[in-house]
Amino acid sequence: MRLILNLTAALIILAATASRAQTPDPFQFVGISSDTQFGNAGVRSFALRCQSDYGAAARMCTSEEILETIVWPAPAAEAAWVRPVFNPVGGGGGVAVDASGKNDSPTNLTCDGWESTVGVTGLVVLRLAGFDTLLCDTPRPIACCKRVPEPSAALSLPVGVAGLVGLSMLKGGV
Repeated sequence: MRLILNLTAALIILAATASRAQTPDPFQFVGISSDTQFGNAGVRSFALRCQSDYGAAARMCTSEEILETIVWPAPAAEAAWVRPVFNPVGGGGGVAVDASGKNDSPTNLTCDGWESTVGVTGLVVLRLAGFDTLLCDTPRPIACCKRVPEPSAALSLPVGVAGLVGLSMLKGGV
């Protein structure tokens, strides 16, 4: 009976891990680019800056990815451009609310679509991971994200299954 319970528990763990393995690793904030760009450089240029520092799969972070980062890099030396994620706002009026909680016109959260430096602002992540909007006429690094394995997922399965089998053997179930 104990063997059946232990095998059932092992199958549940394996099934949960198999479903997790099919889910791609989340994008995480890995650091800022070593080069700076004006706010009108465009998202392609921003992605290329991240790729040159963090590999081909890196790109400009969204505010949601920064908020959902699990393993944080060292604090950034300065504010870095971030792509906002707009949430629906009732009432219109030309105001958008970003996932970070910052609200302004879409123009002033994106340097007018990452195309202008004149009189507009863009969303940035600050040194200690707060958010703000700053003028687009100043070059800034880019907040870079890439897929990073969740730390517990890689370690828990081998320890969990091995531990379960070992415990089963110690208890005399196998």
